[in-house]
Amino acid sequence: VQPPRALDHTPLLQVMLAWENNGVGSLDLPGLNIEAASEEIDQIKFDLELSLGEHGEEIAGTLGYATALFDQATIERQRGYLLALLRAMAADADQVVGRIDILPVDERSYLLEELNRTAASYPSERCIHELFEAQVQKAPEAVALVCEDERLSYGELNAQANRLAHHLIALGVKP
Repeated sequence: VQPPRALDHTPLLQVMLAWENNGVGSLDLPGLNIEAASEEIDQIKFDLELSLGEHGEEIAGTLGYATALFDQATIERQRGYLLALLRAMAADADQVVGRIDILPVDERSYLLEELNRTAASYPSERCIHELFEAQVQKAPEAVALVCEDERLSYGELNAQANRLAHHLIALGVKP
């Protein structure tokens, strides 16, 4: 692997998860008392950094992020997802992770209902195939259909639909 080098980010990964479980104690020497200083993080090395560790009976941590890439609202949302996941896992360690609901009710409603309000009025004097043909004439190269890695433009989709229609007519299918 020889990724392009850039000084503003690491070449192979942009997210780091660190679990810190090294106990920090003090060192006493005759006439000298040494204690570990708290770590002040003023600059992160990755786009996202999650550091967790045991502190007594608790797990605590920090979440650092590149402010040039993420706004605070996005990070707060991601933090909420992580906390929901961890709480659910702590409540039932045997549950399937993929079935844990991490979205708050209001966000789920927004994503599933508000963003899907796509009802629009269409000219009732024209049939759907006429509206489609008008779109083909207007933007034949625009993407009309995406399925996994395959994309069809309006022109390509129209050509395939016409071939199918002619085949059905040849078989005797009528409206």
